[in-house]
Order: sequence, then structure tokens, then C-alpha cells
Amino acid sequence: MSLHRRFRPEAFLFEVFITIRYLKFAELELVIDALFGIGLTRPVEGFFREVISWVNKSRVPVLSVDVPSGLNSDSGQVMGVAIQAKVTGTLAALKPGLLRKDGPKQAGTIKILDISIPQRLLQ
Repeated sequence: MSLHRRFRPEAFLFEVFITIRYLKFAELELVIDALFGIGLTRPVEGFFREVISWVNKSRVPVLSVDVPSGLNSDSGQVMGVAIQAKVTGTLAALKPGLLRKDGPKQAGTIKILDISIPQRLLQ
């Protein structure tokens, strides 16, 4: 049996979700969002929709990595539901969707993070 078949990310995330669900939100200072990255093209459904909704309702500040989960990185469209970030640390270069449609509202303050990709490769 391959590792891919044995390890199910959604099962792991479910355990984490159930564990933190019982914490008092007053004890949480920050949520780091890295569920989905660029390339999301279909609506967020099921368990992941529930997690995103729960995080948004918590009112705990969120730092999103690259793009807020649930946001299309090209169009800026919310794909069903999306994280409402206070800050988005986008990797290497600004993603168009952070500036379009729902992008600015979902991303909050945007910081471009240098990950040592030469500028000539980003153009």
C-alpha cells in the first residue's frame, strides 16, 4: 500500500479541527491559513467549507499563506466560501486575484514575501 493511500489529509485535518474546536477563542491569538493555494478552480465544499466558515466566525486574526483559502488566485472570485484574512503573505509575486473582485476584501493587508526566486524568472 502506498503512503498516499494510507495518509488522508482530510482525516488529519478533521482531527485537528475537532481538537481546536473545543478551545476557547479568547486563547487563540492567530490562525495560519494554508489549506489551499493557487489553482483552486471549484467551489469549496464539505469539511473544508465547514473549517473555513468556522475560522471566519471565530474572529481570530488570520494570516493566509499565498492566497486566502477559497479565493481563486487569478480571478479574485470566492469559490463558495473563503478565508477572511487580516494579512496575506503572498509568495514571490503578487497574484492577480488578490486585486480583483473579492480579493482585496478577503486578503486584508497584502505582503509580498521574498522566497529567493530571481526576478528574471518572475517576469
